Amino acid sequence: MTLIPAFPLGTAYLPGDAVVLRVFESRYLDLVRQVLETDRIFVSALISAGSEVGGGDKRFDVGVLVEVDHVEEADIGLMLYGHATRAVNITQWNDDLSYPCAETSQQRNHWPESADSLTRSLRAFASDMDNFFSFLDGFNVSPPVPPGFVLSLLPHNGEKLTRIDVESHFWSVARLLPSTPLTRCELLADVPLGEKITRASEEIEHLRDIVRFRYGN
Repeated sequence: MTLIPAFPLGTAYLPGDAVVLRVFESRYLDLVRQVLETDRIFVSALISAGSEVGGGDKRFDVGVLVEVDHVEEADIGLMLYGHATRAVNITQWNDDLSYPCAETSQQRNHWPESADSLTRSLRAFASDMDNFFSFLDGFNVSPPVPPGFVLSLLPHNGEKLTRIDVESHFWSVARLLPSTPLTRCELLADVPLGEKITRASEEIEHLRDIVRFRYGN
């Protein structure tokens, strides 16, 4: 297990997400200075209760490692630019320093399903998301990407993928889900990849129900 500086947030990042933060609270300015002096890595975790500012918050036990790419001065504090890399389990929180730290452990690469089975599930998920974006078009709601775009992110049908390939492509697709921070946090859970794909697919149907309720049948 490794102790890493931690930034609890009201946002849940997924692997591959761009991370842009305005840092102004003194404890997090301390965190940024420490991160820049070491390996430029911190862990971001979703706050389950409380506020990002002032402390006293409660946090989920999964997060994502963030690699800092660039930091610059802002009118107030600093602007931090980075990217999320991989999900980790948070086994313990440590608040002995001015900023939070977390003991983290790697998630298991447990894939009981075959690569071919995972590929089929991934393609079905991507196709369902494209259909959902077409569904939004029918209600005059602008989708985040054009219909048909999601499947274009995947290799040609018939191309053999490894389990690691499927996981990488899954995050590329999942990042497009217009879902809540809580749902994104659930996708970081240390469960088999097939379960993550199933949970993301269920979220699409939930979003359809919300659109039908809000804009009519």
